[in-house]
Amino acid sequence: MMHAMAPADDTRDHRQSATPRAAATWTTRASAAAAASPSAAAAMHPVGPRAHDDHHRRAALRRRPRTTQRSSSNTHDQGGGRRPDVLMRVTKMKTGRPRSAADHQLLTVVVFVALSVAMLMPGAQASARVPEAHCTTVVVGRDATGEGGPLTSHTNDCSACDFRLSKVPRRAVTAARRPVYRYRAEYPRFLGPGKGRTYATATPWSPAWAAGAGDFAALGTIPDAPGETLVGETYSYVDGAYGLMNEVGLAIGESTCPAELIARPVSEEGGAALIDVRELSLLAMERCATAACAIRVMGATAEEFGYYGADATHVEAGEALTVVDASDAWVFHVCADDTGHSAVWAARRVAPDSIAVVANQFILGDVPGASSYDDGYVFSSNIRAVAARAGLWPNGAPLHFAKTFGQPRGARL
Repeated sequence: MMHAMAPADDTRDHRQSATPRAAATWTTRASAAAAASPSAAAAMHPVGPRAHDDHHRRAALRRRPRTTQRSSSNTHDQGGGRRPDVLMRVTKMKTGRPRSAADHQLLTVVVFVALSVAMLMPGAQASARVPEAHCTTVVVGRDATGEGGPLTSHTNDCSACDFRLSKVPRRAVTAARRPVYRYRAEYPRFLGPGKGRTYATATPWSPAWAAGAGDFAALGTIPDAPGETLVGETYSYVDGAYGLMNEVGLAIGESTCPAELIARPVSEEGGAALIDVRELSLLAMERCATAACAIRVMGATAEEFGYYGADATHVEAGEALTVVDASDAWVFHVCADDTGHSAVWAARRVAPDSIAVVANQFILGDVPGASSYDDGYVFSSNIRAVAARAGLWPNGAPLHFAKTFGQPRGARL
């Protein structure tokens, strides 16, 4: 079980506007506390498993619609009790005759048409709405997993994304520069050479899909580099909507976080930023064997070349990546700076006996005076200057990352 606890450094809010507390925060020694105090654990779970099941069974029976015919011969024992066979009950007609295949086909068509009409009629009271995407990532320190190593996870909630997984092979570093591409979520997320067979071709549903054109033309280039333990080539990795895991076990999870500062990509009028979160994750996959390396590469690249969100709204302006290797786990935050040419970022190591959850809100708290990998908290050199220039932070007060650069999800576009 995980407790939602405020960070130790979560002090007063120094801003006038209501900005978010951590949506999900650091949790320490939860299992040890439960073991030391069984009564406390019982208090947190006042209803036992059997009572819990009985409660839901009674609730389900209360919600059950009345029918003109019930079958007493089609019952079976589950968990010590007998219940009507729901499948049999709902597939009988009033005469008791089981529905034929034609009946089922007709019912399927009726339901499909009804849902289609509901979706296509604006203003209807009942509609099949596409839910808002809420990506969540959980990262666990090596001692808290029970497996001897850390882990991270990621729910990639998206209604129209390219959900393919691709094995991207090693790539020879033969040129001085590496192309950078615009963020694209929908199919195909990329089309062109150099990233394996998955992206070499696409089903030609649109004549605009062509390698080197449109979204598949490079926005610009950055210096290329090999994997940190390789010579002349990058690591291979598994790619989804973001870089997921490479051949040496570096893994990344992602959660979009609303942010105060917005930038536009160089492809848009007035835009100056070159890098988005997908490209940052791919750079980490290509070049890094450790989480600390991934933090350095992603932070330095965003700061030098400019970071932009998935679109030009506050709700998509920031990102959190959870990064793990064989022994360490980190939480990384990034958003644009106030000029649109750079970025602000910070990262904190997850303690070995702790977990962190990011649910579409920044969770990092007070930023220390000095950036140090040894101390487990690093950040961009411009973090205080940007916050002060943007009017987000009174210079001299403690700088709380989430309260300074984040905002409640959906507060404003």
